[in-house]
Amino acid sequence: RFEIIIGVAILIHTIVPHDRWHNQYTLILVFCIFVLYLVKIVHDSSSSLDVRKVDIALIVFALSALLATVTSIAPKASLRAFAFYAVMFLTVLIMVNCLKTEQNIKSLMHIIIAAVTLASLYGIWQYANKIPVDPRMVDLRYSKGVSRVFSTMGNPNDYAAYLILTMPYFIVAFLESKSKKIKLLLSVLTVLVLVNLVLTSTRAAWIAFAIGVFAFVFMKNRRLIPLIIIIGVAAIPILPDSIISRLRSVGKDSSSLYRIDIWKSSIAMLKDYWVTGIGLGPETPMKLFAGYSRLKTPAHSHMLPIEIWLEMGLAGILSFIWFVARMVKKSFISIYSSKNTFLNNIIAASVASYAAILAMGLTDYVWFYPRTMNMFWFNTAIFISAINMALSGKASRELL
Repeated sequence: RFEIIIGVAILIHTIVPHDRWHNQYTLILVFCIFVLYLVKIVHDSSSSLDVRKVDIALIVFALSALLATVTSIAPKASLRAFAFYAVMFLTVLIMVNCLKTEQNIKSLMHIIIAAVTLASLYGIWQYANKIPVDPRMVDLRYSKGVSRVFSTMGNPNDYAAYLILTMPYFIVAFLESKSKKIKLLLSVLTVLVLVNLVLTSTRAAWIAFAIGVFAFVFMKNRRLIPLIIIIGVAAIPILPDSIISRLRSVGKDSSSLYRIDIWKSSIAMLKDYWVTGIGLGPETPMKLFAGYSRLKTPAHSHMLPIEIWLEMGLAGILSFIWFVARMVKKSFISIYSSKNTFLNNIIAASVASYAAILAMGLTDYVWFYPRTMNMFWFNTAIFISAINMALSGKASRELL
């Protein structure tokens, strides 16, 4: 039951408040997991670290990250960033080798649900106690009276990204449950997480959530898409004024205009380094930012694909796109060739999670906060594991 150990690590990773969290905790947790898994391999002949279980495109992406570290203009900064990439790639490798059965994934999924529920309760506590809004994170001229809860993550945008990465698991658990009482409980917990998402006041996450819902329905039952669209349109008039005002401020408030200026400068930089990149880690390309903009140097480029391209060059962005495309292709093949309802639900949820976080990544660098980036890779490991279980025989060989 090694998935329980991984689940406990994810629980700790989720519920520790930001002011008590240090990113080195991730390194410590993964190191402990790795050592314990080596012990498991020694004592269990059925356990291994088979690299073939990891998608080939992900391996190429990992090698691109290493290359971007070696060729970086700021080796120390890139080496620090690569440490987090390396431990996450190692975690994915361990997870895809130990998640061998449906029960393994279910147990891990339930722990993730428990962790996110605890974080959501903390978010409600913040709202009830009127935690003040950081004026640097919202233009109060357009969003008066807005709330921006951040729970354990320290930043409402990072917390919103974490929520849209994990919310699909609540839906899978609901669909899989046979008990009416458990379904009712999961419905309440899903509403709790949705309320937290609304209270982050992160516009990109709201839109990303809608895209994720659309992706899940598309994977499960396309005939329901018109109904989902009708419900979405019908809900617009009854949305709270705080949500409407936030959405109307897109492209007008200081946050939107600041991002546009950063994108323009980042694209100008990209024109000079589009082949090789500048070096792994957001700190590295920002060392050159002043030469392309009059703005105060930001922490990152505020867009995931631009940031990957700036840091890792053509090899990085192409291998990442290749990996995502392969995962989507495998998802369709596995869902239409497998009759396993649970695995199909997990795969559909993973596609929804990817669709949502990548959509949000078009307006923000969603990997900037290591805990959010780590959750992306935890999800990826579950995604790959479910596909590995669902695919077999000819279908799996054709994808190699």
